[in-house]
Amino acid sequence: MQRSPGGSLFPYHFKGGEILGLHYGSFFSNEEALLTRMKAEEEFIEKANRQLPTWIDFYETKLTDKVLIEFLESINRLHNHVIRLAKWAALLKIDGD
Repeated sequence: MQRSPGGSLFPYHFKGGEILGLHYGSFFSNEEALLTRMKAEEEFIEKANRQLPTWIDFYETKLTDKVLIEFLESINRLHNHVIRLAKWAALLKIDGD
C-alpha cells in the first residue's frame, strides 16, 4: 500500500469507499513547512491521477491569510482530482483569533 507525503495510506479505505487524507495538522505556526507539505501533496495527487473524496486535517495549525490563499489555490488546481472536501479539526486557529 502506498502513502502520501503526509503519511496517509493511499487510498484510505473508509466506510466502504476510498478517500484521500491530507494531513495539514500539527504545523502550529510553521507556515513554510505547511506550504511545502501542500505542494508535495498536490504533486502526489496529480501523479496518482485519481478522483477521490478528500478529507483535510488542519488540527493545531494556524491558518493565516497566506496559508488559506495557497490552500484554496491548490484545491482549485486539483479540481479534476478532488470530488468532495471534508474538514476535520476540533480546534482551528485562524489568524487574528
